[in-house]
Amino acid sequence: FILIAMALYFARNLLSPRLVRIGYAFIALIAGFYLGWFDRSVKAAGAFRAVRRVVGVIGIAIGLALLIIPAPRGTSGAGESGIPWRPYSEESLAQAAREGKPVLIDFSAAWCFICHELDKKTFPDAKVQELLGKVVPLRVDLTKPGAETEAIRKRFGVGGLPTIIFIDRTGAEVRDLRTVGFIDARELERRLTKLIGTKAEQ
Repeated sequence: FILIAMALYFARNLLSPRLVRIGYAFIALIAGFYLGWFDRSVKAAGAFRAVRRVVGVIGIAIGLALLIIPAPRGTSGAGESGIPWRPYSEESLAQAAREGKPVLIDFSAAWCFICHELDKKTFPDAKVQELLGKVVPLRVDLTKPGAETEAIRKRFGVGGLPTIIFIDRTGAEVRDLRTVGFIDARELERRLTKLIGTKAEQ
């Protein structure tokens, strides 16, 4: 039962938060009934049977709680970055250049565990949020491959995920700011500060 719960944990980013919650509930309920009343594989002493029965009751209680008690609002398996991401488009990029605004492009996917770590630990940081308010935040969702997203990925030479690309006010990438993999809030803050005050070399 623990292994099944772990499998669901690692697959949670591919499923809706509600489905994940229901899955945990049924795992807890089935484990509780099985361990508390139906498992006859071992003839245990009375004390152990009592402990197993208590564990079963706890499992059932957890399962029922997950089914009955509403999930807290604003929570999800993927976490919330708090960033008003816009889907990437050439028009959005061109408009930002016309308006003299720097751009941050985040290449992400629902199945990318580290991408969700960025959403949970890095993007919600107060200083990062303040700096991101001064740039145009665009996101390329590579969850489901397609001709359009593949063309964008190839255009920017993106291999691994997550990849963050920094575009200056003229529409040119600042290559030395690009990141691949996890980046903490302080490092992202440093790069954003440099992006906002720097133009890329032509």
